Amino acid sequence: MALLKVFISSLITEKALQVFEEKGIRTVTDFLGRDLEEVAQENALPFKDLVAMKRHILVKLSSSIRNGRELLQCVDSGIVYLSTGIKRLDDLLNGGIYIGEVTEICGGIAVGKTQICLSCLYYTTAVKQANVIYIDTSCSFSSTRVLELAGKKNQNEEEILSRVKHCACSDIFEIFQVIEEIRSGLDKKSDVFYSNIKLVIVDCIASVIYPILGGNQIDGHSLMVQISQKLKILAVDYSVAVLVTNNVVSSDDGKWLPSLGRTWSHVPHTRIILSSDNHQPGQRKATLVKSSRSSVPNNIKFYLPQGIT
Repeated sequence: MALLKVFISSLITEKALQVFEEKGIRTVTDFLGRDLEEVAQENALPFKDLVAMKRHILVKLSSSIRNGRELLQCVDSGIVYLSTGIKRLDDLLNGGIYIGEVTEICGGIAVGKTQICLSCLYYTTAVKQANVIYIDTSCSFSSTRVLELAGKKNQNEEEILSRVKHCACSDIFEIFQVIEEIRSGLDKKSDVFYSNIKLVIVDCIASVIYPILGGNQIDGHSLMVQISQKLKILAVDYSVAVLVTNNVVSSDDGKWLPSLGRTWSHVPHTRIILSSDNHQPGQRKATLVKSSRSSVPNNIKFYLPQGIT
């Protein structure tokens, strides 16, 4: 369960956290499991403030209410996963990018992460006729590349782009804002675009997390936990597929590992590490390192078409 410091706000202050720490209350479970009247007597915090803190935490952790009809519609839609547009990669993923899950593609610069994102975007809009939110942190999005894919398949280019909303985000707080806009649009059900969203892409998550992990690491870690929770809630509670790209770092023994450390490793339901072969231009190796459906590690090789990588 999350640490209480993740929920720091005008209600749960640093002073309150210090008092809780002295009483052995460190996690949300510790706090919710205690009798608030006893806590008030023990640490001199006002009872009404403790009640307000509890409500604040419960609101943050609670899932949105969905009735049976809405859940049935999700099943009846017949969309369980979204194709990446690359057959061998789909086979590795047991069909593609799954609805209700966070899928992460890790790799170095120019290895093909954005290419796969754009390919998945194209197949979601053109084949499934669903809408996509593309959260772009590195100016990677290319409408030209999407149109190239559409032209090869003789698809209506204008219609495909009308199903895509591109959101340029330069920091983590802008991503928070976009996620809240998505949730608000999905909750209202009156917006035609948001009601048909099936894929949310974040390319690249590391670009907005790296800056906050330098300096004040405690706050940065809390923000990283918050965005991981928001992305998982978006996927699970709203029945959309979340596709995230991440960078890699070199380990002591020379192996490539996903960046952002152990805490972030628990976020994706499925994780792939992408690498290239300098001797085979265009060839990529995808290694499945985390999955609830397949044995890991498992890998395949495939070719990316020439173009944006």
